[in-house]
Amino acid sequence: MIYVASSWRNKYYPEVIKRLRQEGFPVYDFRNPPHGGTGFHWTDVDENAPNWTFEEYEKGLSHPLAERQFAADLEALQQADTCVLVLPCGRSAHTEAGWMSGAGKRVIVYIPEMVEPELMYKLFDQVVGNLEDLVRCLCYDGEIQYNRPLEDYRKFGLAPWVGNNPRVLILGTMAGDTSIAAQSYYDNSRNPFWRLMEDIFHPYPEEISLGRKEFITGRGIALWDCIYSGVRFDSSDASFSENTLQGNDIQSFLEEHPTIHTVILNGTSTTVKYFDRYCHIKAPVEVMAFPSTASMITYQKKLEAWSELKGLVWK
Repeated sequence: MIYVASSWRNKYYPEVIKRLRQEGFPVYDFRNPPHGGTGFHWTDVDENAPNWTFEEYEKGLSHPLAERQFAADLEALQQADTCVLVLPCGRSAHTEAGWMSGAGKRVIVYIPEMVEPELMYKLFDQVVGNLEDLVRCLCYDGEIQYNRPLEDYRKFGLAPWVGNNPRVLILGTMAGDTSIAAQSYYDNSRNPFWRLMEDIFHPYPEEISLGRKEFITGRGIALWDCIYSGVRFDSSDASFSENTLQGNDIQSFLEEHPTIHTVILNGTSTTVKYFDRYCHIKAPVEVMAFPSTASMITYQKKLEAWSELKGLVWK
């Protein structure tokens, strides 16, 4: 899904929403939220909102109308894999774009009319100046962002990490660029996968010294991914060229390791999508989806969800 971030006064916003939907993209429209109505205005809470004191603003944040719109917007941000920031816009839209970028998702800045130059837009993935370029960029046809053949951007995932008699297989989408370079799963400081594993299993120092692979496989856990190979323009799942993806042969892996009784999907959205699309398994195993270790939910919530893993390896 594409999250279009902009302002109520932006005259280009309706055209962007219309065009993206015509191209077949699922789009979140904050002006027409899923709960109905015509979006949120602070004057719906209080006609005097533009003149509030800080104390009044602080209280207004808890108003049911504000809570409802915030929940709808946050859910859409979590579900979206791409943000289009349509200028000119204000603080809310830039906050949303920053949140998406921090979550490792793709952000494209669309500037239909020139505004004051901004250096820090270099933090985002792309800046475009017209609607056609925006559409081509989203479609990854190579005409804007990439002037090399698509195959130059093909990535290959890691080989599975597996020890003797594994009981649980954890699947992600495909290793990120830093992990591929290091040939090590979850080698990304923003993804607390290994911190979670240590907090769940409390390994001895000597186990850690052996290395991550020995530590995790020694606990009866195998690591692999749903995608074997595909064109991916950066390290994010959002930059996959969908029709280039090839799945791993999970079925054969399970046949080779019949002690595996549970498959855990690292993520409840994209990982599930790719598992359902490419990993057609017939083995009698239980498949579970846990919150992505790279998601923006709190660490404590991740720990609570993933703590079930400890019981599964002894099942």
